[in-house]
Amino acid sequence: MSLLELQQAYNVLIAREKKAELFFADPNVNQAKKDACVSAFNKITVLLSTLMRKHIEITGHEMEISEVLNGFQ
Repeated sequence: MSLLELQQAYNVLIAREKKAELFFADPNVNQAKKDACVSAFNKITVLLSTLMRKHIEITGHEMEISEVLNGFQ
């Protein structure tokens, strides 16, 4: 995986995570539906962590905090 591919994959996942956070915070969504989505959300967070570790392998340094929170520009 190249650095560009990693950044693109990270951006897709961080966008999904942000959507999921809004979903979980939405008071109009019932708890049963939220509970059904927890597993998918956990998979997203694991994949993000995996990509963060891969970034260190490729670049030799950790991602900037702004990249961790918002992805790559």
